[in-house]
Amino acid sequence: MTYAAKHYQAKYTRIEVRFRGRYCFIDAYTEPGSPPAHIPEGQRDEWIESLRTTPTHLCRLAYLGSADRWGFAFYTYSNERYEPSFLPSGSPQGTPEEAFAVSAIYLD
Repeated sequence: MTYAAKHYQAKYTRIEVRFRGRYCFIDAYTEPGSPPAHIPEGQRDEWIESLRTTPTHLCRLAYLGSADRWGFAFYTYSNERYEPSFLPSGSPQGTPEEAFAVSAIYLD
């Protein structure tokens, strides 16, 4: 994930890439901000650790036979699943870097 490190390093603490069959799943872990005021003082460290260990699902890639040709599915939190999507080029397939750039919206 050289691309992620070069362009988004300050927005995540680590990236996790998992492979299952022809699919590649990309998740990010982030450092949480300050706990909200309603979190009791004695539970703040637990709350922070819980968020640190919960991944932000970014996208799913489907290998299409070439290092530069992957199908792209964006993780939608509203439906809690990966939805086939289009890249800025208008194509539903492209490079892992293109897919990461679109998915990095969750890191803002």
